[in-house]
Amino acid sequence: MRFTFSWLRLPDLRPLFAKGTSRAFDPNAALPSFENMTRDVDVLLSYAATAGISLQDADVTNLTSGENNKTAFILSYSRVALALIPVTAFALRKFFASYRQNVRFYVIGGILLSIIVIFFSLFTFISTAISDSLRTEIDLANSKIVNLLTHLANKDGTLPQSNSTPFAASTNYSLQDLTMDLQQFATSLRSIDSRAKQLHRLVYLLPVTVIDPFEQIRLSPDSADHFHDMFQLKAEDQPESNFARLLPTYQRVREYAQNLRDAVTFWSGGVATSILPVLYAILGVCALSLRRMQVAIRDKTFSDSSAKEHMVVAVIAGMMITLFSGLFSTSGLALPPLALAFLAGYSSDAFFRILEGVIGPRAASAANQPANSAEARPAAMATAAQPT
Repeated sequence: MRFTFSWLRLPDLRPLFAKGTSRAFDPNAALPSFENMTRDVDVLLSYAATAGISLQDADVTNLTSGENNKTAFILSYSRVALALIPVTAFALRKFFASYRQNVRFYVIGGILLSIIVIFFSLFTFISTAISDSLRTEIDLANSKIVNLLTHLANKDGTLPQSNSTPFAASTNYSLQDLTMDLQQFATSLRSIDSRAKQLHRLVYLLPVTVIDPFEQIRLSPDSADHFHDMFQLKAEDQPESNFARLLPTYQRVREYAQNLRDAVTFWSGGVATSILPVLYAILGVCALSLRRMQVAIRDKTFSDSSAKEHMVVAVIAGMMITLFSGLFSTSGLALPPLALAFLAGYSSDAFFRILEGVIGPRAASAANQPANSAEARPAAMATAAQPT
């Protein structure tokens, strides 16, 4: 698989850096020695010619004429190296030996991380939206149940089971009010069952098991008739009978929905607070590395653009980001935890500067409190010792 980018069109200097047919990087090339200097001459001169950096003719002549005059060679080499700072032969060898592998690593890693982050973010967003909708419907249904029980229940708290007991309307609660509350209760019951089925599809992705109390009924051929009897109002029945028939169904549906909400809330909360910040921090490292490569190629500095050592810092910052979110909110930095995690991965220095800016004033105030109390104690004792 080959990846091509417009900003990666570089002069093919790799033959100068290859050892035979091997592209392995030699760390000993960074050691200061005359042998390394003579080997690096072609590298530095080729880079200067490619980057359009002008050098003195005498220095080029001394470097390319051989090693007869070692003093002139070393002086010319030092002047050429000074003109090419910050680029060195060691940096060029290291960059060209690994930049394609680094590009593949960070591009593929960034794409895979983006897919994973999108999946987890979508899962968290959808599950949270359905859970909030379920909570709203359950609260509405509970309020309607309290209202209906207040006007329909017998004096001993039981519900009338016969159609022979008519509803006694009053000036505060008419038959129309009863019908509206009962219809709203039945609507909420059906809505809760529908949202619970949607949430159950997401639970299949989690290592938990939530039993659907109506699973067998849903699979039966005449499930529509069963659900019509269990979830719909019957026009021929009295309101008391309709309410008494729907209430047990609602209790089972509510328990089913609450179990689903608890499972999804537990796992989506764990993903949002533990996994997603770490992934966003690593994604920030990938973005930083690709940005460094782009700048190094554009400016022809060819500096080491690998940020693999930042991975550990990014993972630690991503794990701790939720613990520090309260400090950041009080400091006036209005960024969500996931944005802070990406910032910590993209620029760990900026993240720690923000963290030090938040902790610094608190540490200073905490350090001043003992000193102030120590100064105030002798003054208080002297005041107490004065005669009245």
